[in-house]
Amino acid sequence: MPYITDLHLKASDTRQSISDCPVKGQKGFVLRTTPNGVFSFYYQYLNKKRLHPETGKPVREWHLLGEHPVWTIARARAEATALAGLVASGKSITAERARDLVLSRATGRTFRQMHDAYMAYCEEPVLRRWGTVPRKESHDGIRSALSRPLAWWGDRVASEITSQEIMELYRSYVTEKHPAQANNVLQQLGTMFTWGKHPDRAFVTVNPVPTLRGDDRATEVGDIEDGLVLTADQLRKFWFGLDDPHCPGSPLTKLALKLSLVTLLRTGECCAIPRAGIGPDTVTIPLAVTKGVARPRRATSCSRSTVWRARYSVRSFRLATRCGSMHSRKRAAAASPARPPPPTSATWRSVHSKS
Repeated sequence: MPYITDLHLKASDTRQSISDCPVKGQKGFVLRTTPNGVFSFYYQYLNKKRLHPETGKPVREWHLLGEHPVWTIARARAEATALAGLVASGKSITAERARDLVLSRATGRTFRQMHDAYMAYCEEPVLRRWGTVPRKESHDGIRSALSRPLAWWGDRVASEITSQEIMELYRSYVTEKHPAQANNVLQQLGTMFTWGKHPDRAFVTVNPVPTLRGDDRATEVGDIEDGLVLTADQLRKFWFGLDDPHCPGSPLTKLALKLSLVTLLRTGECCAIPRAGIGPDTVTIPLAVTKGVARPRRATSCSRSTVWRARYSVRSFRLATRCGSMHSRKRAAAASPARPPPPTSATWRSVHSKS
């Protein structure tokens, strides 16, 4: 076997594989040449731990090192020697090279690069049952939530951002008395870092965003029962504020909030309304998501949904705002016409939806 030198870097009439001298060079180091003048360096060895599924004999593995002139002979031989050391220590070349590839890709990639790639992923059009829409229809809200992290760490290497720095960002929102925004930003960061860990992206190797539970998590004002009731002026400002072009949020989110106001339904109930359940004067919601509705013992397919008359709810909404508040659902329901009883058979919906 010859000692591979620059003299072997010449085009051959046929494909050739030249093995390096095991005494002067490195055992398993191979140069492959082609008639087109392509020179590739490989390291090959007999893996006794990996057996052929048919013959049961050890498999000879070939690992590409690089191609000339990007890789010189000296550099390729040094890499082959390093791989031979892995084999001697009983390690898997495939696993070690995959780990090194992930680390090399993660090193030097900034938070801004990960942010821009993630936002492009969120805004990418995809086909859903209701048409072609962005992958995440709330991408405007995601971009808004990540604006401060981008300002803080835009030019930082994403893999160098620590959990302590993320908690410092989290406490900056809490200090400003914005606990809901703090929790939202923490959730969006966790989702983006998890997305960046994917092997096909490899922006980072770990997710540094901590999981906060119990007293470690900032308590949102909405989670505290303070008895606050919105006045008619506040409701009016909220209603017309949703039409303001500077108001953040997607159009569907704003429509869901308005629907919650005029129907007196909870936001979770509004989000559960299927698109096919929205009619000119009725909305159909799954009975399973409603609160405080008596369910029959034998549930049929139709008894799992109920029809709420929008005009009843609008009338209740007007009465509540005229009194200056929406103090409770019971007070509004007492001033409105009585609702039909919960459905118990398949004929309920067809009979009462015509009234």
